[in-house]
Amino acid sequence: MSPPAVKRGRGRPRKNPLPETVVLDPSAAHPRGYTRIYVDETGQNLPEPVTQGEPPKVPRPAPVAEPSQDVILASDAAQRAMIDEYGELARRVQLHAADAARFELLKNQIKSWFDHAPPDADGDVDGNLYRLHVTARERERRIRSMRELFEEIGMDRFLELCTVSIGALEDAIGKTRAARFTDEARTGSRRIKPIAKFAAAAPGV
Repeated sequence: MSPPAVKRGRGRPRKNPLPETVVLDPSAAHPRGYTRIYVDETGQNLPEPVTQGEPPKVPRPAPVAEPSQDVILASDAAQRAMIDEYGELARRVQLHAADAARFELLKNQIKSWFDHAPPDADGDVDGNLYRLHVTARERERRIRSMRELFEEIGMDRFLELCTVSIGALEDAIGKTRAARFTDEARTGSRRIKPIAKFAAAAPGV
C-alpha cells in the first residue's frame, strides 16, 4: 500500500526551504515543556536572541546621615530635681495618652450630633451619669477675598503678611517643584525624651 500523498500548500515554493528535521540538545528544552528554535532565511540555526527587557532596578542610594554630636550638660541639685520631676510627669502623661486620644475622639463625635443645629444655639444631651452642655459655635474671622486685600495694600505689604503652608504648596504643585522654593535647616524646637535610670517602683512598695 502506497503512503498517502502529501498535500502541498498553495502559493510559491520557498526559495530556500527549511530543513525537515532539527536535532536539538535535550538540555536546551524549555522549562515549560516545549523547545523554541530560531533559524534564518536559509534555514541555519541561530542562537536565541536577546530581548530588550525592563532595565534593572537600581536601588536608591541610602540617605547620607547628618553628623550628630551629643552634648552632656552638668546639672546642679535644683536642675536634677527638675529633671526627675519632668521624667515622672512624662511617665504619667504617657500612661494617660490613650485616655486623651479617646477623649478627643468622643468630643468630636458628640459635637457632630449638633451639626444641623443653628450655629448660635446651645444644646444639652443626657447620659446615665452626666449631662453635657454644648455651646453655640465660636465666632471666627477670615479674609473675605485675598484678591481684594492684595489690591488694597499692594504686593510688598501683602507678601510681608501672608504665609504659605509647605504642605499645601506640595499638594498644589508637587514636592519636586515645591523644593525649589523651600529651604530646610535645623531651626525647629527640640524634644525631650526621658530615660528611666531605675525601674519604677510598684504602687504601695
